[in-house]
Amino acid sequence: MEAAAQSVYPFEQKCPFAPPEELTWRRRNAPVSQVRLANGNTAWLVTRYDDVRTVLTDPRFSRRQVREAAMRGGPPGTPAPAPQGGSTRTTPPPSGRFDFGMSLSDPDRHAAWRRTLASVLTPRHAESLRERVARAVEETLDELQDGPQPADLVSCFAYQVPVRVLCELFDLPEDVRPAFRAWAALIRAAAPSTAAFGEAMGSLYGVARRLVDKERAAPGEGVIGLLLTAAGEEAAPTDDELLTTVMLLATAGYESTAVQFANGLLALFQHPGEAARLRAGQVSAAAAVEEILRYAQAGTGFAGTTVTTEDVRLGGETIPAGSTVLISLDSAGRDESHTDRPDEFDLGQGAPHHHLTFGAGSHFCLGAALARVELQEGITRLLRRFPTLRPHVSPAAVEFTANLFHRYPRELPVVWS
Repeated sequence: MEAAAQSVYPFEQKCPFAPPEELTWRRRNAPVSQVRLANGNTAWLVTRYDDVRTVLTDPRFSRRQVREAAMRGGPPGTPAPAPQGGSTRTTPPPSGRFDFGMSLSDPDRHAAWRRTLASVLTPRHAESLRERVARAVEETLDELQDGPQPADLVSCFAYQVPVRVLCELFDLPEDVRPAFRAWAALIRAAAPSTAAFGEAMGSLYGVARRLVDKERAAPGEGVIGLLLTAAGEEAAPTDDELLTTVMLLATAGYESTAVQFANGLLALFQHPGEAARLRAGQVSAAAAVEEILRYAQAGTGFAGTTVTTEDVRLGGETIPAGSTVLISLDSAGRDESHTDRPDEFDLGQGAPHHHLTFGAGSHFCLGAALARVELQEGITRLLRRFPTLRPHVSPAAVEFTANLFHRYPRELPVVWS
């Protein structure tokens, strides 16, 4: 296979968690190379762990233009012209658009606020929520157990637990929770339409506005109240910062966690011996989740899109200024030079440094610690509650669907009796 013989990126994937042959070939032979996109544009694709980490942490790889494209409703991989100034909008996003805010902006614009966020969203804070996360999982399992069989773990579990956990994270008032659940239904139905995604985010804005107003009046124990307390009067956050924070945490904490639940459970069904080891306590929940995060990725190929602000030498190539750069987290997790036996699913070898699923540097996911707690509690309690849980169809027959950034099982029917 020659690097010049480019298939359209993302490359065709025949097995859910096996990277396409061309992606593997590029990682081994052309780790930084150009690809053609479906819209006719070209981009640079980065495939090795160390190089992907560089893109995530080097300020010469900027997300500013990608943020502008997202606000305009543009598809992934097609950055808009560089912005001419900042925005201080406090009104809902226009129809079909969503300001991704801190997740796609350059670190200098939000460094101070990110430090405040990081001071609250710590591993210790995540651990303080473990009991409430466990309760949210058990409530979901109660409903699953009382329901019919076969049951779909995607709709009845993977997409249910994160909604309950987010309600606890934000300490949402009971009268606001129905609107939040309505948003969750909208955002799931929106995939993979960018316009529908923007419409759903308009719905979330209403929830965020009510929550911010409540916390402004009387800061509570939810994350927004804690942020207001941590920031203090001198560094008091603006409404835009608080609203964007709610929307970012809700979006990232809902769909990405749901997808990881679904993909992780399918991987366990594909490897029943590993599921048995986890049930028996032969591997820790923490290690199991890290291996799931490394192995059971199924990205669309557009997460972490950046644009170079100057010529950058990387992986033996010079990427010109103004180039669109794509990273493959899936490929980075299978980098032979970084992880032993990268194509094997072995829960015992799971470790945080084996993957970049949560990003790195200034773009490291601030909700990573809570996501880990959620996955640990969710998967282990599910297997414990249903010791005979098994797929109702062959794992090889499970169909995949996709949103903007992830691929995951459309349904995962199971039985337990």
